[in-house]
Amino acid sequence: MRVTNNMMTMQLLLNVNRNLAYMSKRQDELATGKKISVPSDDPVLASKVLARRTDLAELEQYAKNTDDALGWMEITEKSIEDNGNVLQRMRELMVQAANGINTAEETQKIAEEIKNLKDQLISNGNATFAGRYIFSGFETNQKLLDENGNFNIDVDQYALNNSPVVKYEVSVGESMNVMTSGLDVYGYVPETNIMTNAFPSGNATGIPSSKEYVSGAFDLNLNYTAQNLDVTIGGVTYNVDESSLNGTVRPLTKEQVVTAYNDAIGTNGIAYFNANNQLVIESSNYGPGVPPMSVAASAYVTTYTAGVAKTEATLSNGTTTFVDPLTADGRDILTKNNLNIVVNGISRKIKPDATLPVGFTVADYIAHMNTKIDTAFGSDIVDFSINGANQFEITTKNTSEGVAAELIVDFPRVHQSQLIADVDELLSYMMSGDNKAIGGMLDTIDDHIGKMLSLRADIGARNNRLDMISKKIASNNISFTKLLSDAEDADMSEVIMLLKNAENVYQASLSTGARVIQPSLVDFLR
Repeated sequence: MRVTNNMMTMQLLLNVNRNLAYMSKRQDELATGKKISVPSDDPVLASKVLARRTDLAELEQYAKNTDDALGWMEITEKSIEDNGNVLQRMRELMVQAANGINTAEETQKIAEEIKNLKDQLISNGNATFAGRYIFSGFETNQKLLDENGNFNIDVDQYALNNSPVVKYEVSVGESMNVMTSGLDVYGYVPETNIMTNAFPSGNATGIPSSKEYVSGAFDLNLNYTAQNLDVTIGGVTYNVDESSLNGTVRPLTKEQVVTAYNDAIGTNGIAYFNANNQLVIESSNYGPGVPPMSVAASAYVTTYTAGVAKTEATLSNGTTTFVDPLTADGRDILTKNNLNIVVNGISRKIKPDATLPVGFTVADYIAHMNTKIDTAFGSDIVDFSINGANQFEITTKNTSEGVAAELIVDFPRVHQSQLIADVDELLSYMMSGDNKAIGGMLDTIDDHIGKMLSLRADIGARNNRLDMISKKIASNNISFTKLLSDAEDADMSEVIMLLKNAENVYQASLSTGARVIQPSLVDFLR
């Protein structure tokens, strides 16, 4: 093979560029301190580095969450601790006031200090963390107590039965509840409301389901040939031909699945895929007295009973005489008792407002409430009306597709704090100079002090756990940082050595090339 000067030159340039590229990579490692600059340098190592960085980012967020949770708990504990100190001081004043030797003026001065202590209790109840009221349960944007110590939030039966929860995610799959309910701290005085006794929480009777969802998202890659996918509508079972539903050989199409069901159901229903890729089987035969439809469950198919249902809840004043909105009592009942309506787990507060005219009629009130309800839930979801027994009636209409209507109606059951009510009672005894009654309140205040201690113990236990989680996160952060460093950080001494070696090789290649390719244009002219 004939070797030309051009071939030698090209080969020399190729080698020189290769040496230059190697030296450039070593220079990048030295400048950045990293083994790789782009994923293509080492795809496997790059994936490990990204995984480690993701782990560290998660730990950083968990650390922030834990710090926030500890901050919330610290404010909560300080507020309850201060309540305990306030009550302890109040007890000392009660003992002093009940000794029977104080003048009326001295007792009055003691009462003035207790009034200030009451204001401090109210202030502690409205403590905030990051702009949120820590004792207000689900309504962290609202103060717990007003200036008189009454509840500023709506406390209905749902709130009484379900302790509010504010959770911080502090680890993978692990959350901590930091909420301490103001109802637990301050107690409550149950009230007798004119509507209470005849106010059911709702009932779920009416039309059975008309639709079924088959699985969260029908998997088109599975083999259903050996499964039972039959559909039962109105007590009649329709056999689905599963032989064509093998998605392991070739992924099924939605048309194949729908065709298999529609061929079996015929005119008795329809099968289709909705926007969420859920297979929906809808019956054309449903109503009162018709058995609910169902889809056979198997290893791959999960049945969710759903559909259109009618539910009702009735408000009544306990008599057949309708509340007259034109009277002072009637107006007070209708405008100040807010309704809390829950439809399919979605809760909304319906509050009458000042747009109701003076001397409004029943028709005015019903129209006003329907406007409020439509604004809260959307049109054609809930209807507010009056029945033949002169009772308010709330009925759900057809709700969102495939979801059984569930209705709960309630209204605020509690307005007064037990702790503040007891302090007010104590103040009334002091104003009247009833020393015996003042002494009799000592056990009541002791109970409240004991409650504060119990709540602090509970908070302390949760604080201890958060502290341990925080230390664990810090330890994991050090470990994961080391793993990330091992994965991506370059060995600087090794890199310097390799760079120097690459420089020598590069310089040698240039020197060798200058000697090998000596002929020039002058040589040819000779």
